[in-house]
Amino acid sequence: MALHHWTYGVTPGEGYGIKAFSAGLNIALFDSALRGRYTPIRGDAVQSEGGVNSRMLHPASSGEDVLLSRLGKGPPDEMGRPTFQNHLAVIPRVLLVEKRVSLGGVDVAMEAFDRANPSALKDVAMLEVARPPEGYRLGEGLRRHLTRAAVETIATRRMTEADGRTLVLCRGTLPPIRNEVLFRLIELLNFGADIRPFTAMSDAPTASQLNAFDLVVAPRGVRADNSWVIVEAGLPAAPLPRYPKGEWVYTAIEESYAADTRAYG
Repeated sequence: MALHHWTYGVTPGEGYGIKAFSAGLNIALFDSALRGRYTPIRGDAVQSEGGVNSRMLHPASSGEDVLLSRLGKGPPDEMGRPTFQNHLAVIPRVLLVEKRVSLGGVDVAMEAFDRANPSALKDVAMLEVARPPEGYRLGEGLRRHLTRAAVETIATRRMTEADGRTLVLCRGTLPPIRNEVLFRLIELLNFGADIRPFTAMSDAPTASQLNAFDLVVAPRGVRADNSWVIVEAGLPAAPLPRYPKGEWVYTAIEESYAADTRAYG
């Protein structure tokens, strides 16, 4: 499956901006969702021991596409200094619903492209993404990281509190695990249970950018306003009553967790 994509990062001698894009992509249709938040992390993070390895998801304004961001370390600038890079893919929502692509598969394709084209500029080929394996399930494996009660609580908040924001607390986890949790959770809720897509990130952004997101998966708590609620990954029981008009959502979660139990014990 071929997808449009683009990269934001440092162009030598020019500074930060859009570096490369697939031929025929009208970035103006999607750029507004990311403007001002291409790199919503501390500037010194790129020099930290762990580096940068986060994912972001933004629904496009059309409602028909989802933007997946792979936020990491870019090639050094002309002075040899470390830089950020955000590689973004435009994923038609229908491809995710019909399981013709997966978020993890798109992420793998972006990683392969970045390794093969570390200094790509201007027009580039479209992103080639492999189809998920036969029998792929939306949300598969989520039970290994979040309890069903945690997922139901997140779903209830998304359905009942339009302005509510959720920090999913996965204590002591490394970035690859949080990236996986984000992918599985979003696939289950947005494309399996048909909850309206929302902005999400697999690590805590800067304080000034925090409220640009509806959901954050983080290894520790953050300072936030009262629009935020923490949901522990190991939550034993859902503290909120089920939303009466969302039974199909809870059914999708139950079926996913039952399938995980059969598959993984």
